[in-house]
Amino acid sequence: MYQALSPELKATFSQPMRISRYLPQAIWQNYVATATGRTDAADQISWMI
Repeated sequence: MYQALSPELKATFSQPMRISRYLPQAIWQNYVATATGRTDAADQISWMI
């Protein structure tokens, strides 16, 4: 599929990309709690910078 792209699109995809999205707090807290094995403490996880 990549070979079929135009040179312009190939150039676009050869550059670093940054993708972001908004997730409601409850969703990312639950994800982090599950990923770290702390499912009982999802509401206690916060984003610390």
